[in-house]
Amino acid sequence: MEFVELGPQHEGHFVDFPCARHRQPWTESSEYAIRHSLGWNLRAGTVKALGVVSDTDLVGLIIWAPEDDDPACWQCIVLAVRSGHQGQGIGRQLKEKLLERAQAQEIRLINSLVHRDNLDMLKLNRALGAAVIPDPDDAAGEHFICTIEVQPKSKKARTRSPSRSIASK
Repeated sequence: MEFVELGPQHEGHFVDFPCARHRQPWTESSEYAIRHSLGWNLRAGTVKALGVVSDTDLVGLIIWAPEDDDPACWQCIVLAVRSGHQGQGIGRQLKEKLLERAQAQEIRLINSLVHRDNLDMLKLNRALGAAVIPDPDDAAGEHFICTIEVQPKSKKARTRSPSRSIASK
């Protein structure tokens, strides 16, 4: 598998990307966003996306954008894995790659809006250190906000003193 920066030139892979699951309505909105608006948003420059390709198939992707009120924070908009490829750690790898990019660009926080029934995504965010709180703007209580604090790169790399060996005489 290979990680690829996605752009409008990959739109052919988006239009038939299946990720919706039966009785998981939040997956339908993700699939719709990927199929119908990702290409346009990439052309407009409003989002960025990273994909995982296996052979010639796009098997997973993550879409993010800067938060409107704070460009040092990113909103993870969609994290999706192609039907038939779930449960292989692809989603976790994508989220970890996003964290690495955020760290390199000195981003402070990554926020994700997650449906309360999306237990796998809540578990993943918690495993990556997210604080998980109910969305205060969601009167129905259907969503949580997962916030991961991005750890800054250390300013100074630690150096070890060279070890000295004493030769036997």
